[in-house]
Amino acid sequence: MQARKLFKKKSFIGPIALGFIALIGAALFWGFAANADKKGEPKPLIRPVKTMVLSEKAVTETRSFPGLVKAAAETTLAFRVAGPLIDFDVRIGQRMEKGDVVARIDPRDFQIRVMRLSAALAEARANLKAMRAGARAEDIAVLEDRLLAARSQMTVSKRNLERQKSLLHDHAVSQARYDSAKAAFDTAAANVDSLVQELKKARIGARIEDIEAAEARIRSLLADLKATENQLDDTRLTAPFKGYINRKHVENHEYVK
Repeated sequence: MQARKLFKKKSFIGPIALGFIALIGAALFWGFAANADKKGEPKPLIRPVKTMVLSEKAVTETRSFPGLVKAAAETTLAFRVAGPLIDFDVRIGQRMEKGDVVARIDPRDFQIRVMRLSAALAEARANLKAMRAGARAEDIAVLEDRLLAARSQMTVSKRNLERQKSLLHDHAVSQARYDSAKAAFDTAAANVDSLVQELKKARIGARIEDIEAAEARIRSLLADLKATENQLDDTRLTAPFKGYINRKHVENHEYVK
C-alpha cells in the first residue's frame, strides 16, 4: 500500500520535472537565437551632426567664359574740313542714334563763301542770258549815239592832222606838234572801230565762242559752289550708325584739322 502511494507520487513529479526541463530548454534556445541574431547584425554607429542656420540673401551667379569681346561695328570719326570746335559736348559712354550730331565746327567762313559764289553764279547766268538775247533797244540807241559822237571826233582829228601835216611841210610847226595830232586821230579812229564792233554785237548777239566761254564759267562756278556746300555740310560730324562714344581725342573750342 505504501509502495503504491510512493509510486503514484513519483509518477506525478516526473511529468512536472519534464515540463520544467522543456521550458528551460526553450528559454535557452531562444536566448541563444537572440544572441546569435544580435551578433550577426552590427550595431548602428551614432555620429554627431553639425548644423547651421541659413539666412536668405541675394544670390549672384557669375559665369566666366574665355574669349575676346569686340564691338560689332567701330569707326573713328574725324572732320573733313578744318576749323574751331563750337559744339562738342558728348560724354564717353553716351548713346548716339544714327544721324545724331557728335560735334560741329564754326561754319561762318564756309557760309560766306557759299553766298559769294552764289552771287557770282547769278551774275554769270544773267550775262549769258543777255548775250544770247542780244542788247535791248535802248542799249543799242545809246551805242549808236556814242558811235556818232566818235565819228565826229575822228573827223575833227583828221582835219587837224591834215592841217598840221601841211604846216609841217612848210616848216611852220614842229614835228612834235604833228605827232600829237596824228596820235589824237589814231585814238579817235580806234574808238570808232570799237564802237562799231560793240554795236554789231548788240544787234546780232554775242559770238558763239563768247557764249561758250560764258557757259564754261558758269560750270566752273557751279562746281566751286557744290564743293563749298559740301564743306559747309562737313562742319557737322554725325554718327554713321547707332552706338556709344568710346573715346574723345580733343575737347570743345579746340582747333581741329
